[in-house]
Amino acid sequence: MTRRGSALIVTLLMSVCIFSLAMGLFEQSKECYRGASDLTAGERARALAWAGLEDARLKLALDPDFPPTLAAGQPRFCYSEELPELDGSPLGFYQVQLDASWRDSHDLMRITSVGLLGSLDQPTARVQLSADLDLSPARPTLFQLVHFQDGGTW
Repeated sequence: MTRRGSALIVTLLMSVCIFSLAMGLFEQSKECYRGASDLTAGERARALAWAGLEDARLKLALDPDFPPTLAAGQPRFCYSEELPELDGSPLGFYQVQLDASWRDSHDLMRITSVGLLGSLDQPTARVQLSADLDLSPARPTLFQLVHFQDGGTW
């Protein structure tokens, strides 16, 4: 009886060890998939932020009255837009802030665009991009990107 009992205990211990190893591998692969999903979400949020930068740049290039006349002492103008998926469901938002503090003195405009994937309340990813544009009269329709900063994903 002791030989059968000891064989059963050894078999049970080996089964527990194999099960523990399998669970560890499963947890590791789950973390890899989560990391890949987070990376994809971050890149989609970065694309939304780029869309906001390009939208502001094109509005500045095509509309001489953009941004609307700001009140004295108010150098910033903000707006946001929602972008849909191809099937019409909401993808995310971009929020754009135009800072005209250096427009008169240096012909520069700072654009800050934040891409938000998902809802405004609880985005799954958020990326902030900033760019300084040269607005000098020598280039009335094509703005040169003077400085660019990627704030990263969070």
